[in-house]
Amino acid sequence: MIRYLLVALPIILQVFCIVHIVRNGKDRFWIYIIIFLSLAGCVAYLIVEVIPGILRSHKTKELGTAIADTVAPGRRLKELEERFDHSDTVENRTTLADEYIRCGR
Repeated sequence: MIRYLLVALPIILQVFCIVHIVRNGKDRFWIYIIIFLSLAGCVAYLIVEVIPGILRSHKTKELGTAIADTVAPGRRLKELEERFDHSDTVENRTTLADEYIRCGR
């Protein structure tokens, strides 16, 4: 059973990577690299294309902000207060007011 899984895993990974290339409009040369280099090609594609895309995504940034807010809840409010003290603009005032409302102050 495990032997079959070890044989099927690279094939499944290749199919996943090729589907990802086609759906996201990545360069087609990756398909040839994945077919000819098999597991090494898949790993290279994941490192060069997929992981950086995940790290740049909007959802990842939102998750990072949520985690930072959980760890240090007053961090964003303090940053906005410092920004407002440095520059009293309408945008900074509005952003700070919105954050006060969100914090219940």
